[in-house]
Amino acid sequence: MFGANCNSTLAFATWQDSTVKQSDEFPNILIKLYWNDRASISRDDVTTLFRDCCMFDLKQAMANNINQFQTNMLDNECFFALTNSIGTITNLEITPEEFSNWMRVQFPTLFYGFEMWLRKNSVLNKTNNTNQEISASNNSIITMNNVLNPTWIWLLTYHLPNLYLSADNTCTNLVEKMSSILHGRMWDHLYDSHRDGSSLNRFQHHIFGYKAPIIILFEISDGYLFCLCCDDEFRESPKHFGGIQSCLLQLKPVFKVVLEGPNIIFMNTKLRGVSALGLFIGRDHTHTFLNIDGDFFNVKHINGEGRLAAIDVWGAGGTKSADEQKDIRQWENKQVEKSRKVKRSYEEEEAILNMAGIETRRALNIDGDFFNVKHINGEGRLAAIDVWGAGGTKSADEQKDIRQWENKQVEKSRKVKRSYEEEEAILNMAGIETRRAQDQF
Repeated sequence: MFGANCNSTLAFATWQDSTVKQSDEFPNILIKLYWNDRASISRDDVTTLFRDCCMFDLKQAMANNINQFQTNMLDNECFFALTNSIGTITNLEITPEEFSNWMRVQFPTLFYGFEMWLRKNSVLNKTNNTNQEISASNNSIITMNNVLNPTWIWLLTYHLPNLYLSADNTCTNLVEKMSSILHGRMWDHLYDSHRDGSSLNRFQHHIFGYKAPIIILFEISDGYLFCLCCDDEFRESPKHFGGIQSCLLQLKPVFKVVLEGPNIIFMNTKLRGVSALGLFIGRDHTHTFLNIDGDFFNVKHINGEGRLAAIDVWGAGGTKSADEQKDIRQWENKQVEKSRKVKRSYEEEEAILNMAGIETRRALNIDGDFFNVKHINGEGRLAAIDVWGAGGTKSADEQKDIRQWENKQVEKSRKVKRSYEEEEAILNMAGIETRRAQDQF
C-alpha cells in the first residue's frame, strides 16, 4: 500500500510514541508515505488507495469471522465516485496537497480504521487493548443483492451524522458501528423495491408508521445514486419536513453532499391543488434537487433525469422502532380481519345499505301517483310529505332566484303573438288533435 520512505517512516514511528489526536497529524504521514516524494500520482492510484482503505476497514469489521470477507463486496463505482470528487476530472494527476485539502473537507475519517488498528496493536497499547473485540453475536452479513452493499455501508458510516449510527449502544467506535450495520444489528431493512414491489403504495406501506430516522437510496437509470437521510418520521404532508440532521447525498458518479438541514423533504400524492404530485427534495418547490413523480417512476435531479430503477430503505431506530411499526401493522390487519368476520342478519345488512344511499328491493317504494307506499315492514297510503332544506339561506335564495327566472320565461311565452296556424302546429306537435286535423280525415 505504501512505498518506502525513510523520512515518513521516522515520522510514523514518532506518531506512535505521541499523543497526537486522531486524524490530525496521522493522515499527513500516510499521504507522504503513499505519494513517496512524488509531485503527483495518477487518479487510478488514488482510486486504488480508496479501495485499499475500504478493504482494510471491512476486514476489521468482520474480524471475528474474516472468512466472511469477499472481494466482490468491493464496489469500484464507489471508489471512482470518490476520485471524481477531487479537483477537476480532466486533470489526470493529483498532488498530495490537493488530496490533503480534499480529505480535510470531504473525508477526514478516511484513515480512521487504519489508525485505530495501529493504536490497538502498537507495542505500547497492546496490553491495554487485548480484551477489546468487535461484537458479532449475529455472524451473518447482509445480502449482496441490495442497493446498499458493504462498500456503501463503509462510505456512509464515515459520513452520516451519529444519529443514524446510534441504535446499537454496544458500539464504541466507527468500525464497530460498521460491523453492526454489516451484521444487521444497527439498521432494519424496511423496503426493497425489487423484493417488495416497485410502486408508491408499496413504498408507503413499508415505511409509513416507522417513527425513527431512515436512510433511503434512490438508484436512477442514468447512472446516478442518491441517499436521502431523514431524521423525522417519514410521511405525506402539505408542508416540508425533516430535522437539522436530514441530508441528501449524491453517491455516484461523483460523491458529494447535495443538501443538508431542516425542512428539505416534501411528499404529496393526493392534494393536487398544493403542488405537483410526488416526492421532492429541496427547501421550496421552485428550487428542488431531486423530484420523483406521483407514480414513483420518473425522476428529475440536479444533473438530469431518468427512470427510478430501485429504492432501498433502511430504518436506523433499532429493534424498538421496528417492533413498534410491526405492532401497528398487526393491529391494522386485525381490524381488517374483524370487519370481514362480522356476521349480520339480512335486515341489518339491508339497513346499512340503505343508510349508505344504496336502495334495496325492500327499502321504500312509492308508486308513480305518490299515493300507495310499500316499506320494509308493510304497506299503506302516503298520508303526508314534509321536506326541509339543510343548505341554509344561501341555497334557499338560489332556488328562489331560479323560480323567479322560470316564471319570467313563462310570462314571456304567454305574450308572444302567433297566428292560428302556428298555434295549431304547436298543439299538433304536442299530440293534441285540433278541429282542422279532424276535418282532414
